[in-house]
Amino acid sequence: MSDWETKENLTRMRSGEAIAAFDSDVYSELEKTYGKYLYVPYDVPKILPYDINKFVDFYFRNAKFSQKLREDIAEGIPPRYETTPYLSVDGDETNKNSVWSKNRVPEIFTEFPEIFEQINEYMPWVNGPQSLSWTMWSSAKDILPHRDLKSMLDMPIRVRIKLFDSNPVETLSVQLAPVDKPQGEFIPLSIPSDTNSFAWNNLRTRHRSLFTPPYRKILMIFFANYKGVSMNKYVDMLDRSIHKYKNHLIVDNQTTAKDYIL
Repeated sequence: MSDWETKENLTRMRSGEAIAAFDSDVYSELEKTYGKYLYVPYDVPKILPYDINKFVDFYFRNAKFSQKLREDIAEGIPPRYETTPYLSVDGDETNKNSVWSKNRVPEIFTEFPEIFEQINEYMPWVNGPQSLSWTMWSSAKDILPHRDLKSMLDMPIRVRIKLFDSNPVETLSVQLAPVDKPQGEFIPLSIPSDTNSFAWNNLRTRHRSLFTPPYRKILMIFFANYKGVSMNKYVDMLDRSIHKYKNHLIVDNQTTAKDYIL
C-alpha cells in the first residue's frame, strides 16, 4: 500500500469529489447501494472507430510518452517515474496544474468523430466530446498495482473503454485493497463480448496491467460529470448492467466504507 493511501487522504479526496457531484460530502445513498460493486461491465453497445486499422495506425503514429512536470501526492509510490510507462493521446492541453505533460492531437476529432458521437449517444451522463476530459493509453511496460488519484466516490465509476486489444487474454486486473486489512487476490476483469465499456470502484480497489509484447492495447479513460439528471441516467444504466452481467461482476462481501474512509 502506498504512503498516500491513508484513510485521511482517501477521505479528503472523496469529500472533494462528493461535493462536486452531490453538493455535500455526506456518504450518499448511491454509495450505500453501489459501493460493494468493485467491477461492472456497462450495458452499452461497443464504442469503436469505424476503421480499426486506420485508428490503430493513427494512434501509434501520434501517441507519445508524457514527461513529469511537478511533484504530486503519489510521488515515489509506485517507484518514481520521469516518463510515463505508457503512450498517450490526450483530450486536454498541458496546463500549469498538470503533473504530466499532455499530448493533445486535435485531428482525432475530425478523423474519428464517431468515437465521441457514440460516447454522447450511449453515455449521456458525460460531457460533450470537445469538453470531455479524456486520455487514450497504451502500456509499454507492466503497470504496477495502484489506485488512481481521481474517482474516489464509493461506486464503480472509474471508466475504461477498450478501443483495441490484440492480447489473447485480459491483462487488466483489480484487487480488493482495504487500508488497514490484508489485500485481496488480483482478479482479471471479465469483459462480455457485447460491450467494451466498464468501470471499477477506485476507492476500494487497486489495479494493475501486464504488458505482453508483441500484443498491444488502447484504452480510453475519461472523467464523467456525475451531477443531477446525469447521475440519474448513470444509475439507470448501472442497474441494467448489474442485472444483465451478473456473471461478470466482482462484488465486495468483505469490507465496508469504514475500511477506506473515516
